[in-house]
Amino acid sequence: MNLDKFLGCIFGVTIGDRLGAPFEGMNSCDIRARFGEIRDLRSTNVPTDDTQLTLATMDAFIESGGIFSMPIIAEKHKQAYRNEWHGWGRSTRRSCKRLCDKSGQWDWTNSGEPGGAGNGVIMKIAPLGLWGSVTKEDVSEFTKMCIEYARMTHLATPAIVAGVVHAVAIAILAAREDRNIHVNTFLFFLKDLAEILESKLP
Repeated sequence: MNLDKFLGCIFGVTIGDRLGAPFEGMNSCDIRARFGEIRDLRSTNVPTDDTQLTLATMDAFIESGGIFSMPIIAEKHKQAYRNEWHGWGRSTRRSCKRLCDKSGQWDWTNSGEPGGAGNGVIMKIAPLGLWGSVTKEDVSEFTKMCIEYARMTHLATPAIVAGVVHAVAIAILAAREDRNIHVNTFLFFLKDLAEILESKLP
C-alpha cells in the first residue's frame, strides 16, 4: 500500500470540491461568463457532497473493519445527509432523503434516483477504488460491488458506468508499485470496460 497515493487521492477529492463548491449547479459557460477561469480557492462555508460522501464511504470501511458492507455505507450516507445537504446534487440528495424516510419502504437497494445521470457516483467512489487496490478483488466481483454502490443513489447507466470505471482506474493505479504505465493501453482497457458495462446494464 502506498500511503502517498491514498492521501493524494483523498486530498484531490477535497481540493477539487473546494475549488468547485462556490459554483455548484452552474454550467461551465455561466461560470466563465461570470468569473472567468477559476484557478484559486474561493470562500465557502461547507464542502459539498463530494467530500462529505467520500469521507462517509471511508468511515463505512473503517467501521466494518475493511469489509465492503452496503448497509453500513448506506447508514453513513444517511448520517451525512442529516448533518448537511446544502450544495448536494439533486440525485444524491433525493436518494439520501429516501434512505432517511422512516416509513420503512426504502433501503439502499431501491433508493437510487431514476434517471440520475450526474457525476454523483464519480465524486464519492474514490475510497472504494482505494479499498480495491488493497484487497485486490477480482475485477468482475469488484465491478459488481461498484454497481451496487452506484445504484444506491443513481440509476442511469452513464452515471453507473462512469463511477465503476473511475473506481477500477483508481484501484489499478493505486496498487501499482512503479510509475510506468502505458497510457494508451490503460485507456483502451477502461474504454472496453465501459462498453461492456453499457451493454449489460439497462
